[in-house]
Amino acid sequence: MKMVELLPRLWGLQKNKSKTVYKTIDAQVTATRTDKISPRDFGVGLVLRGKSKFRPTHVRLLFDLHLKRRSEPDKSEKLFYALEKVYEGEDPKKLASELRNLDFRMQFDSAEVNLYYAQLLMIEQEFNYVPRGELRNYLMKIIKKNKQGNPTRILAKINGKTMEKNVAYVTPPRDFLMRFIRWTARGELEDIDTIVTSAVRNRPPRVQYRNRLFEDLSEPLPWILKLLKKR
Repeated sequence: MKMVELLPRLWGLQKNKSKTVYKTIDAQVTATRTDKISPRDFGVGLVLRGKSKFRPTHVRLLFDLHLKRRSEPDKSEKLFYALEKVYEGEDPKKLASELRNLDFRMQFDSAEVNLYYAQLLMIEQEFNYVPRGELRNYLMKIIKKNKQGNPTRILAKINGKTMEKNVAYVTPPRDFLMRFIRWTARGELEDIDTIVTSAVRNRPPRVQYRNRLFEDLSEPLPWILKLLKKR
């Protein structure tokens, strides 16, 4: 499902309710509204065949991509290209049809499953963070500032409702995860320790990874919550 189509379905989840978003032969990818980080926040779930549901994190995704790149660098290029398209809002199910025959010697999850939960992790970031450059459109009140005096947590009016949100380091907020994905794709193979440590500690990825991995891509979607406000 395209990001813009999936967005209102996830935004409309009732608190503590779950939804199976994608299914494969061996896995299910789910979303459960938690309101943990901010209102409308949801947890991404993964159910593998014969296993209990667990929450895949960005660290699992990044390390899995590292394994795939390390074991099959040429094949991994196709996956990284598809992830850029997912970032831009394309339907991962359509993209997955080109990846199902990819066989990686080392992996946690299939390339198809990578696309599905990466999309949900990106949307989760869009739900929880307001880009610094968009504050004038949504800001109601500053709740918290950092040492430099910049707002880090705010009250924002989104879709007619006032809710507490974090301020994003990057625009759009999902680019925070995408920069780590690009770093994994283009960094040195030995960088994985630094990549994972930075991701766990919420340190912004290196600036050069804001550049896309591939040139023949369309323009990214506008900030996702702006679309919601117009509904």
